[in-house]
Amino acid sequence: MSLKNTPNSFGLVSRANHWISAFAFILALITAFAAEEFMAKGEARTAVFHLHFSLGISLFLLMILRVIWLKMSPNPEDIGENRMEIVLSHIVKGFLYLSLIVMPISGYMMV
Repeated sequence: MSLKNTPNSFGLVSRANHWISAFAFILALITAFAAEEFMAKGEARTAVFHLHFSLGISLFLLMILRVIWLKMSPNPEDIGENRMEIVLSHIVKGFLYLSLIVMPISGYMMV
């Protein structure tokens, strides 16, 4: 498996970044709910909050790296034949990238 993306498949770096980002996002979501659960318990809530904050910053940095990597190694070609599907997939992907960059920033600003 190649490190860089090819016209037909994602490379190792893109796949690793994807799954590490997904894992960090899921953990950040779990810690957000856990922080609410420990709302009255000071020390436990603080520990969960710090973990949540660290995951958010890590996710933000991973997304910045993903955007840089996207410029160095473009994604594989679209496989859809319908032009509308391709356009919509690009719009959805753009909003996902935007949300995964804006969410950590908004969380940081709320602190």
